[in-house]
Amino acid sequence: MKKAIAALGVLISLAGCSSFPVGQYAPSEANRALLATTTIKPGSVTVNDFTATTPNITSIKCRAAGQITFPGGQSPEQYLAGALRKELTYAGLHAANGAVRISGNVNRFDFNSNVGAAGWDYDVTVSNGADNFRINFNYRVKTSWMAERACAAVAEQFVVASQEFTKQVLTHPKFVSWTAASAAQGAETK
Repeated sequence: MKKAIAALGVLISLAGCSSFPVGQYAPSEANRALLATTTIKPGSVTVNDFTATTPNITSIKCRAAGQITFPGGQSPEQYLAGALRKELTYAGLHAANGAVRISGNVNRFDFNSNVGAAGWDYDVTVSNGADNFRINFNYRVKTSWMAERACAAVAEQFVVASQEFTKQVLTHPKFVSWTAASAAQGAETK
């Protein structure tokens, strides 16, 4: 009987100890194709660090199953700024000192692992220092009734959700006008 109680105690203490890691961001082919058709001048965009209303979250509790964790202890604001940098760098458009300087604030960042509503929710303000726009974004995920599977599914889809988020930033009319103005200004100085 003592062994059964001890085993039950170990199982209870281990419950909720799983980790559901988010993958490293990888630029998407769709975003690369999109950026190949733009008029953005090579090396003209800099993505500064992003801030957050609730900063430095490096993991998020998912049900009682464990934690969704970000790679390298990153926070969502670091991950999203890095995602934009990677997309623009991959396309040859990012530079350390570009004419268009992008920053952002993660106003709200959350997820849901429940069947029918699972996915990622982003509310991010993107700025060039003089003007800004807001991306209020929901990326839905198919999930499971089982907590472990649901949390794993949500974590696995974070990269794809972030690729879609970067696409929304890169195609936003204000971002397009900021980079077009920079390209026009660069043409005038030649």
